[in-house]
Amino acid sequence: MIENLWILTKKGVLLFSKNYGKLSKPDDLLAGFFTAVDIFIREVAKEEIKNIIMKDHKFNYIIGDDLIIVINTNEYDNDILIQNLLREVKIIFLENYSEELKLFSGDTIAFENFDKDLGELIKDLDVSIKCQTCKKIVVGEFRYKNMANHKIYFCCTSCEKYFSYDKLPEIL
Repeated sequence: MIENLWILTKKGVLLFSKNYGKLSKPDDLLAGFFTAVDIFIREVAKEEIKNIIMKDHKFNYIIGDDLIIVINTNEYDNDILIQNLLREVKIIFLENYSEELKLFSGDTIAFENFDKDLGELIKDLDVSIKCQTCKKIVVGEFRYKNMANHKIYFCCTSCEKYFSYDKLPEIL
């Protein structure tokens, strides 16, 4: 489940933050940390950071268009779904605020209502996947089938093969 969302410039200016869960630390402090980690990774490894994983939290990044967007989730949430969500958040933010970003002078008031622009995209969104056969939580790659306008998730081809279609009505 999404716990926090931060959108900041590559220079470290916090444009928007939203607390959906338990991590309630000063957003400016976290923005500085996210920016410092991004700069460190780019300088030392010549790569781009994707996530930071801790015991109970996972911070997933998407970087581009002079923005750093970070979502905090629990450690069991699926990285692929989170990256897809980050891309959607970035697209919506750029669609709604590209002019404000071009003229940005440090005043972040224009971005305060971004959570309304997101609508229900993030609120109560589940970014965890449980295999429908073995019931394991799938953190990385997964398989799925579309059935009756629902996605049925599997962790591997074996689980997909042995899925009991008799259980389909109770899943849906």
